[in-house]
Amino acid sequence: MSDITRHHAVEWVGATDVVEELDGVRPVRVPPGSRYQLDFRTAFVAEMCSGIRACFRTDSSSVELEVEPVRVQLDGTESEPARFDLMVDGELADGAETGAGTVIAYDTDNLSDLSIENHGPATISFGGLPAGMKSIEVWLPHTALLTVRRLTVAAGSTVEPSAQPAAWIHYGSSISHCSAADRPTNIWPAVAARAGGNRLSLINLGFSGECHTDQFVARFIRDRDASLISLKLGINSLETFRERTFRSAVHGFLDTVRDGHPVTPVVVCSPIYSPDREAHLDAADGQHHSAASDPQVPPLTTRDCRTILAGVVSDRVSQGDEHLHYLDGLELFGSDDIEDLPDGLHPNAAGYMRMGERFAAKVLGPDGLLAR
Repeated sequence: MSDITRHHAVEWVGATDVVEELDGVRPVRVPPGSRYQLDFRTAFVAEMCSGIRACFRTDSSSVELEVEPVRVQLDGTESEPARFDLMVDGELADGAETGAGTVIAYDTDNLSDLSIENHGPATISFGGLPAGMKSIEVWLPHTALLTVRRLTVAAGSTVEPSAQPAAWIHYGSSISHCSAADRPTNIWPAVAARAGGNRLSLINLGFSGECHTDQFVARFIRDRDASLISLKLGINSLETFRERTFRSAVHGFLDTVRDGHPVTPVVVCSPIYSPDREAHLDAADGQHHSAASDPQVPPLTTRDCRTILAGVVSDRVSQGDEHLHYLDGLELFGSDDIEDLPDGLHPNAAGYMRMGERFAAKVLGPDGLLAR
């Protein structure tokens, strides 16, 4: 077998950086130079591999990876295995999973009380590949950090770079990180990219619990080439912002993005349906209230966020930003989809598939926002 881990033809698409380690490489979604700005939790979820894949062309009959995942066991629940997908010439060809690697177990109410178990590395093998040159994409686990110790092909095989379409940068929360997707190629932004004809190469900046319109993300987007930018904002802002500060933060984020992308299409998407977050229930009068209409209710609601985000986009379009678009999150996942919302916040695998298909139709399709 020939080790191509650091071969010039292999591109870790979807990664913002590739960290060199003594025993391999670690593709991450933390922009270079930003790691010191982040706390442990933000860095941890940003280093998970949601949307990252190794891309190249080869005539090899097999592809093999020696890997060491880092997985999470949260609040006593069983940790998910690290799942891998193989795409050949744009089609799903195989999948594999492993329970090896390191497992970090902790309680969300007591982050200092954690345990670490190491089960060693694993080998992921994909064999019986078609003869001749073909485009390979090995999608890495969307729910794990990963060190790739070795990426190998059959000895004597040819390895060439694969052509990548223009980039689509997507920023969002756990609902874009998609931990409940049943495989790495079924995170909803990846589903949308496929449904849109694979005309765009996804960079998924979906960070579970950590989508707070951070400037390190805005600067990365500003400085990175992209043909489409989408920002799914709001759900992580309900407790951290109020109406005045959320509006200002979104304007500031868009100002930074527009410094580098004055005419690139930008889609601002508001929160999907979440029944317990649509409004606040006041025990005194049994009525639902929103922070936008009642200043005595401190947190925002998802309804507030939709109103604020629609207003920000409308205001900026009226000032001449004709390449900025608003997409109501309820058009991706609304109250009629609640059977696929098991915890009232995160869609299940079927819900994520539907979100991706709807985003493709509403944004990327012939009648979508970008065609108007």
